[in-house]
Amino acid sequence: MAPMIQSQIPSVQPSPPPPAQAPQQFEIGSASASVAESINIEANIDGVSRFDPRDVITIENRELLPHEKCSRMITKTFEQRLHKDGYTWKNIPQNTKDLYFEDFQKYFRWDQKISGIVKILWEKQAAIRYKSFIWAIKNAKQKPAYVSDDIWKAWNDEFNKPEYIARARQNKLNRQAGEPATHTGGSITHSSHAKRMERSLGKKPTYYELFIRNHTKRSDGSFVNEKAKAVNG
Repeated sequence: MAPMIQSQIPSVQPSPPPPAQAPQQFEIGSASASVAESINIEANIDGVSRFDPRDVITIENRELLPHEKCSRMITKTFEQRLHKDGYTWKNIPQNTKDLYFEDFQKYFRWDQKISGIVKILWEKQAAIRYKSFIWAIKNAKQKPAYVSDDIWKAWNDEFNKPEYIARARQNKLNRQAGEPATHTGGSITHSSHAKRMERSLGKKPTYYELFIRNHTKRSDGSFVNEKAKAVNG
């Protein structure tokens, strides 16, 4: 029998793994960055994320902008978290005020470099808004839905105390003595009125134009009181 001839089968070496692909490149401005880097840049421009749906706060003339929306949301945080001793802003514990500020941050965001001044201006605006908030509750003909029965009773007991009434009356006299004139702008600030007038006039209003706008009645154009008339000269 003829000897079997063993076939020589060449060994097959495994193929080397394909070279790792470099991350996809994107152009951002004049700089090139990987996908991960571009996302990081996109999300952290000046410390404010573009993907965050909250409104961005800026500061102008020592006010938080957008001013009117900030005021509305500050009031909303009050309604969501009433304190039994909160018939005045001064009586509210600091930890509750801190919670109000935390709630405020659910609606707004800002560059972290201005966090300190935002907190200071928020405290100032919150104190002003709380006065209006309490005034509305005190003068309400019936209990607002967001006020519990216990708080409604406790606050009205305080509102009707002789010392509270006397203090409120004195505070009103002090304000009247210290302010040049009552204005018709409500809780809207002079700078907000100025911006509105600038849009309607097509130019920045003068101080006189702003004064007339805020101290005359819409119905007949007369001054709101004698003080405003005297200031006008």
